[in-house]
Amino acid sequence: MMIIGIIQRKCNVNRKYYKLFNFILMIFVVLSCKSQNIDCNYPVIHDSVTNKNVYFYVDKMPIFPIEEGDIGRFIAKKYEDKTKAGMQFSIKLKFVIDEMGNLIGSRIANKKEREYTEEENMIIDIIKFSPKWDPGICSGIKTNVLLQIRLKFSVDENGRLK
Repeated sequence: MMIIGIIQRKCNVNRKYYKLFNFILMIFVVLSCKSQNIDCNYPVIHDSVTNKNVYFYVDKMPIFPIEEGDIGRFIAKKYEDKTKAGMQFSIKLKFVIDEMGNLIGSRIANKKEREYTEEENMIIDIIKFSPKWDPGICSGIKTNVLLQIRLKFSVDENGRLK
């Protein structure tokens, strides 16, 4: 009987801690959502490159400025390397458009920075100077959005991308 009493007391203590832990966890989750002032139904992840909480998908995705065309044309206008004429390559870019419309945290998906090719480094340098985007909107609030795009290029005889 005594052993059962000890076990019951241990269970009661553990139940108290379990309830306390759940209560603290619930407060943390609520405060995290309130601190962002966002009531969005899409999952949020933490981007380790920008150290920001970001969405993959929102109600209104970020939009590249119309006067520039699209991100591929923007890169093609700025790229020039005559030594690469005739070369073809594809690149999978990953970057965040923050709530102000700035392109930050640009990188090549699934590669470490030291593994980037010369062309990939050139393209990363080019997109760092991207004009401001229209930021993503979730539940009427501008938010950080992680974008991933694949671009295919070929270099013409003048060293320009097409």
